[in-house]
Amino acid sequence: MSKLTNLQAYFLSILALIIFAPAPSVGVLLARMNLDANFGILAWILAKIWLFVLPFIWLVFVEKNRLTVLKFKKDGVIFGIILGIIMLIAIWGSFYLFGKNTVDIPAMKNKLSAFHLTDISIYLACFLYWTVINSFLEEFIFRYFFFEKLEVIFQAQITAAILAAIIFTIHHSIALGLYVDWKINILASSAVFLAGFLWNLLFIKYRSLYPGYIAHIFADIGVFGLGFYLLFIA
Repeated sequence: MSKLTNLQAYFLSILALIIFAPAPSVGVLLARMNLDANFGILAWILAKIWLFVLPFIWLVFVEKNRLTVLKFKKDGVIFGIILGIIMLIAIWGSFYLFGKNTVDIPAMKNKLSAFHLTDISIYLACFLYWTVINSFLEEFIFRYFFFEKLEVIFQAQITAAILAAIIFTIHHSIALGLYVDWKINILASSAVFLAGFLWNLLFIKYRSLYPGYIAHIFADIGVFGLGFYLLFIA
């Protein structure tokens, strides 16, 4: 936003949040309605376009942003790896301690079958997409796009980090509510918020997407690895 006045940046940031922040939650809610499998899949695809494609267009054509944030920087990468490994261990450890006797596996399989995720090849393809591609897109949107808008509005990095983490958490909580008990949902949502907040702090420190992206990959490996275990092994 370097070419914009402070007032222009402020109002554009508010407008961008109004337009784009509801996207992930609306997409999950429509998919949860699941009037039929095709509707759910279409709603998910449209929400992804709304969340991931349109903000790129906004940045390039409205804000005239050159997207230099996409350039790879090695700063913080090692820290991202360490944090990611800790998160992966925490995900599996939390499941072992709190969740292994509360997940209704048959019900979970039944719900996921509507999206063909009980087919191992489709599950593995989704596993690859979420860990490599979706995690990067989420880091760009939540750790850069939303965080930057909130930082412009509130002029406070920690406030922006907290609010961006809340936006990141809401749609995860809605999605989790479809598959797990509310107590597990609270625990998992708290973990999602903490992860989002920590990744925001990484972005604040290094002004790079890549430390958070690497940590995010490890976290998604933990989640989808756990899903693989529940669906195909347990």
